[in-house]
Amino acid sequence: EIYTKDNLPEMYVAAYPDQFAVWMTNGTVRELRFESDAMGYVFRNAIEIGDSLDDVLEKLGEPTQTITGGPMNNMTGNEGTLHKELNDRQGSSHYVLKDLGARMFFRNDMVGAIYLTGNQPVGSSSDDTAETETPEIF
Repeated sequence: EIYTKDNLPEMYVAAYPDQFAVWMTNGTVRELRFESDAMGYVFRNAIEIGDSLDDVLEKLGEPTQTITGGPMNNMTGNEGTLHKELNDRQGSSHYVLKDLGARMFFRNDMVGAIYLTGNQPVGSSSDDTAETETPEIF
């Protein structure tokens, strides 16, 4: 199916070169997704794709809660929640940074994706799809 500005679905991800994407919902940008270092994006002038989990925690602080194991589709949580070993995969993690308007995905304990969420908390009651939205890197 071919989409135009007049028949876009309620929710979609627009993919661009260099593994950059924009998640749209009802005509509103929900996330900017950086899934490689090709664009040179640096979060808060300190964190970029390829940085280690340890470096991220050193720069942003320790998580307020760590959840180990569990399915990929259960990634909601409070500010500062670090989900480790997603789908029981060693080195696969998701860090919720609502107050900073971001979330990060790790593979092999290295940043594999940075999603900018703005002020809309991922997993809020108005976000019915957050539990099924997962990055392509896993």
